[in-house]
Amino acid sequence: MHIDKTPMRSKIGRRLFALFVLCALVPITLLAAVSLWDVSNQLRVQNRRELRQASHEEGMGVYEPLTFLEADLKLIRSSLTSSIEIPSSAINLPSHFDRRFKGLEIRLENGTHKLVFGKIEAEFDLTSEELAHLRSGKGLLSTRSCMGDKTCVFLIESLDTNPSHATFLVGEILPSYLLDAETIPEDKNFCILDQYGRTVVCSGDIPSSFPSNISDSASGQFKWAGNSREYEADYWNVFLKPAFFANVTIVASEARDDVLLPLAQFKRIFVLVTLLALLIVLLLTLIQLRRNLVPLGNLQEGTRRIAAGDFQSRVVVGSNDEFDDLGRSFNSMAGRIEKQFNSLTTKSAIDRAILSSWDIDQIVNTLLSGMHLLLHYKIANVSLFQPNAPAEMRNHLSLSRGTVEKDVETTVLSADELKEISKFPEVTSVSISDPCPHFLLPLFSRGMRYFLIAPIFVSAKLSGIVSIGHDEGLVWAEEDNLEMKQIVDQVGVALSNARLLVELKELNWGALTALARTIDAKSPWTLGHSERVTKMALRLAREMNLGERDLDILHRGGLLHDIGKIGIPGNILDKPGKLTDVELAQIQEHVEIGRRILEPIPGFAECMPVVLQHHEWVNGAGYPNGLAGEEITIHARIFAVADCYDALISDRPYRKGLPLDRVFDILHKGVGTQFDPNVMDALLRVTEHEADTVEHRR
Repeated sequence: MHIDKTPMRSKIGRRLFALFVLCALVPITLLAAVSLWDVSNQLRVQNRRELRQASHEEGMGVYEPLTFLEADLKLIRSSLTSSIEIPSSAINLPSHFDRRFKGLEIRLENGTHKLVFGKIEAEFDLTSEELAHLRSGKGLLSTRSCMGDKTCVFLIESLDTNPSHATFLVGEILPSYLLDAETIPEDKNFCILDQYGRTVVCSGDIPSSFPSNISDSASGQFKWAGNSREYEADYWNVFLKPAFFANVTIVASEARDDVLLPLAQFKRIFVLVTLLALLIVLLLTLIQLRRNLVPLGNLQEGTRRIAAGDFQSRVVVGSNDEFDDLGRSFNSMAGRIEKQFNSLTTKSAIDRAILSSWDIDQIVNTLLSGMHLLLHYKIANVSLFQPNAPAEMRNHLSLSRGTVEKDVETTVLSADELKEISKFPEVTSVSISDPCPHFLLPLFSRGMRYFLIAPIFVSAKLSGIVSIGHDEGLVWAEEDNLEMKQIVDQVGVALSNARLLVELKELNWGALTALARTIDAKSPWTLGHSERVTKMALRLAREMNLGERDLDILHRGGLLHDIGKIGIPGNILDKPGKLTDVELAQIQEHVEIGRRILEPIPGFAECMPVVLQHHEWVNGAGYPNGLAGEEITIHARIFAVADCYDALISDRPYRKGLPLDRVFDILHKGVGTQFDPNVMDALLRVTEHEADTVEHRR
């Protein structure tokens, strides 16, 4: 049998187990002690009762043998005379006489005696009371010490009544005749005592001594020991004085271990029953503890998992009692906590999208991928009005919970529908049949008939609609309306921030482009140079698989790479002839001037190397710092090639633009000295691709 020890692993389980065991052990132990004491006492009482009854029965049985013995002596007396001279052969003894008497003699009062049968060694004198009793014609029962410490018992009959010379028939009784061994139970021991307390005969063990006051009361009990055993005894004084002028005491004894023998068997059975009861109590206790503590342990473990953040944790109790109700309440609570946590998580994700992204599609995808954790629906749709087309809505559909449909639908609304939508309250639940409003057609066409709708407002202007649908009658609770309201408010903030960021970005690029054009406008020969070089550098960077961050650095740095030429005199920039060394040094200062112009603006720190290093050579022969190889950023190395390429193909005051084959001859001569070979390879691929495209168009 397997016993589940799980309940014993908890403190309360061990405490309840100890309490149950104690509550069972104490009563059973007390019951066992009381029962054993009571059974033992009852056995002793019963034994005393049996001993008393046995002593009485045996005492009553003593009288009968005495009457038989008396009858034998009277029979012999009737055939005799008072003369002691009668020969022994003339006395006719009964055939059974030797089984009852040990000896027989005729005795005169003066002590003269004649042996008739057997042998009698005791000497005794009769008192006047005994003589008087004998002369009355009754038998006299008398005991005398004989053969050392033994006691002999005699039955005396008078042969005549002559007061001058009385003659008596004295018979010494065989003590064993007084006790019938065949009728004595094996577990009992009987003793016959004379009126002086001396032992006459015993059927078993003989006590070393009897109580001195045994003859003072009619009956009683006492204990004695013999042969390493203890005995319980009961005695009864048999009143024989009227018939035999003597009393005898019958002592019935039984060994205590024989008396308590049933108790020993009872003890074994009782101990087994007690142990069985304890085992049953322990088993039932463990079963009950498991029934109570296992659900409690499940609830405790569920609570621990909830505290650890596992809000999907549920408990299974199945005890059909209060713990079961508590388990259902716990699961309900866990479900609500999970829903609230998911709600907070989803809202937090939307907040992060608001703070970390200005991309509207990413915000919408974040909303659709998390909204299913907050609301019950089959299909969700986020419809956004386009800023450049107020009547056009782009629908972002989630056809299954938590996913976004790849194809984004477009819906065009009429002026009346736009006006009707603007009247919607914050959150509305509707059921619709034909005809269906256009803004709900993406859901209606997919079988949805029940909708929860919430408008999105940006700066008090309707900018979109969030709608969820279900094909069955679903009643959204007030809690759902609140969740929807919070969602659209967050989306409104997200769209507002995203559009502000878009506008800010457009403003930033517009300002950079305007600044680049301002720089190029200083000389008619460089008009559009910054934008052309930037576009070429971006093409080269894409060909080299650079990331978006690198492209952004090239884009901003490229538009501003010649900003330092603002500080160079126009006559030097537009000089048609060869520059002097002084003029060349002034021209080369434009990179440092550009660095000083942009240095106060932290946002241009990443693109500063493009401004400062685009005239560095890979062999270290460039300016302003003589950097070489990897010391020059990849952005500056790309821009060096793009800048030189545009300068060679463009008209300058001192020459016309060169043909492509001449341009590439010049550029190839600079590979490994002025230009990065990898960038040159990218330029070749880009120009070849452009040439193929132009040829294909022709």
